[in-house]
Amino acid sequence: MTYLMKVLTGLTVVVALIGCSSEKDRVRSIDLARTLVDELKPEKVQPPVVATRATLQGITDPLILVRTQKDGGLGLLGVQAVNGDYVTWRTADDISLVIHGQVLSSTRRFGQDIISALTPVSPANQSRFRREYSYLGGDEQIVKAIADCEYTVEKSETIVVLDQKFLTQKFLERCISDQLGEYTNIYWLDRRGIAVRSEQYVSPKTGFLTLERINQ
Repeated sequence: MTYLMKVLTGLTVVVALIGCSSEKDRVRSIDLARTLVDELKPEKVQPPVVATRATLQGITDPLILVRTQKDGGLGLLGVQAVNGDYVTWRTADDISLVIHGQVLSSTRRFGQDIISALTPVSPANQSRFRREYSYLGGDEQIVKAIADCEYTVEKSETIVVLDQKFLTQKFLERCISDQLGEYTNIYWLDRRGIAVRSEQYVSPKTGFLTLERINQ
């Protein structure tokens, strides 16, 4: 992500929260916005900025902290809409993704985006699943991809998300595709079945996104 995109992905969620918060929360959100702008200045981009419980103090709405593994870009996304098991998360400048249960099913403005995907709701209680992806090709035509995936349950792990510890069950989703090659998604599910952290594949050009749930 560019410097401008990094600022926007952090700030636009804060702006959205300001609009529906109390006066006290608005002050906190404005202070958070100023902090993010300062921390994301080009000379401070390395090492990558990580949100903390302190900077998000007073904000109780659910958020997703997303990192693009290829370039280290990061941003905060808030809930835009809920449609059954599908939740749309976005920033005000339309960087967005859709989570189907605990699984990424579409992205927008992450580069080579998933237009739509047939996915399971969760890696839990799965053995095999055939994923179906739709991407936008260079000629503006929809390109399909199929991936055959197998799931394994790994050992329990305690992970830390924004200074908070979670006891999780780790799941691996190993996929093979003629169009996409081989890739492995990783999920850390808490006792409620929520993927408090996951590493999920988007496309060959975009690579993986690391997603962390906040205030879930």
